[in-house]
Amino acid sequence: MFRRGDSQVGERVRLFLFDFDQTLSVIHVFKSLAGWPRQDGGIVPIPKPYASSELGQVVRLDQLSREVFQEEGGFLHVAFGGPERIEQVRATLESLTSVGAELVICTKGFVGPVRLALDRLGWLQFFSQIYGHIGDTYGATPFDKQVAEERSCPADLQSMLGERWQAQWTSKDALAQNLMRQKGLSADQVILVEDDPQEIRKAKAVCRTLLVKEARGLTPGQLELLHRFSRGEAPPTGCSTGCWIL
Repeated sequence: MFRRGDSQVGERVRLFLFDFDQTLSVIHVFKSLAGWPRQDGGIVPIPKPYASSELGQVVRLDQLSREVFQEEGGFLHVAFGGPERIEQVRATLESLTSVGAELVICTKGFVGPVRLALDRLGWLQFFSQIYGHIGDTYGATPFDKQVAEERSCPADLQSMLGERWQAQWTSKDALAQNLMRQKGLSADQVILVEDDPQEIRKAKAVCRTLLVKEARGLTPGQLELLHRFSRGEAPPTGCSTGCWIL
């Protein structure tokens, strides 16, 4: 097992558990779609209507992707840091899976908009599972109610919605522990990649962790660390990410 100052790591990471908002994305997609106040951090102002349900956010995300932020390449380009970063993250995800690592998402947002965003970015193929909320966990706006009542959501968008089993988890650290047990993995073989320090503190007793400290999406340096972890290599000398259990 890696210790700071050692040159090698005994185990390579085989399961990467990713947060979504401000970890894979550079903004908080859920809060932006729901119209939360900007002072909450990580929020990009979007035009009304706002959506707080899973179906409403899927429909609104589809609309925004076609209608807004066209000068910047579309809403998803804004949400994920532009074409260069989108390609950097895609290459990293491909590299991790190419060496046999499994990638899973666990988000406090909704499964549907996460799946839709990943599908549109070409990233969905790299993730085996998405855990999150479904339905109207966070209530419903007038737009959400209108979308639900009209029942006119296209089939391709309906297919993005989550199933009940994807919402049957209690916390990220508990999910990590359950997945470790199911897959026969040790603490050294699993890492939580997350921008919330509280989630990191809870998971440190369960598995390895990487804090996306700036909460503006994984940086090139952090993406390189993920490459190293998948190969069982030590972080560079002087690395201070605090991402390994000691």
